Amino acid sequence: NMAVLSKIAIWCVLALMTSPLQGFASAPADVQAVAEEGLAQFLANIVPQELANMGLTSAADIKAATLGEPYEQFTIYPDALKNYTPDQSISSLLTSTENWVYPVLVNGRARTQMNVVKSEGQWVAGFFGGTLPARIHDGVSSMNATLGTDSGRGITSAGIEAAKLVRIPQINADFLFVGAGDDEYLFPISSDRALTQVVGGKVYSGLEIIPLLNLEVDQAIRAWNKSQGE
Repeated sequence: NMAVLSKIAIWCVLALMTSPLQGFASAPADVQAVAEEGLAQFLANIVPQELANMGLTSAADIKAATLGEPYEQFTIYPDALKNYTPDQSISSLLTSTENWVYPVLVNGRARTQMNVVKSEGQWVAGFFGGTLPARIHDGVSSMNATLGTDSGRGITSAGIEAAKLVRIPQINADFLFVGAGDDEYLFPISSDRALTQVVGGKVYSGLEIIPLLNLEVDQAIRAWNKSQGE
């Protein structure tokens, strides 16, 4: 009947809105094991008030907290931005930061995050707290909508073959990298500073965004050096 069909339609819309981006690599088994042990230790040792500040506001939240699917974090070094040529792919510029970002979920929603990083050749639980996974989720939803309407691009959200989380620390900015075949793009998802060249809600090709990022990073490095009297 119409009521059942209506409920099915609503469920399908919600599923599309909350579906993760395909193409992210799975964490190796040793990283996953460290993450699971690290989450248990963090939840047992961090005082409840600090956990509440991270979004785990009750004993029930703490008990229900689980790890979501992680994102391996990549970066593009300043020299790679500076030396970029139009024939280079975005993926050729990416370098792993040896950092996996895990959403910490309560009832399927990201409340905070945990990071697993490599230190002296060993994977360790390195950080707990932050809102990046929620921003990634919002960014994925926004990018899916953008790819769904941007017919000038050679890729759609359904056709993504590879996806990566990219952080440019010099400008405190995060991006989603997506690719399918020869088509590769960066999509800004967050920044802690005002970017003058790069705007959100737009899918950029390498030729469009790498020169802009080079300008932003160069300005940030110059400003830092000036503040240090260099």
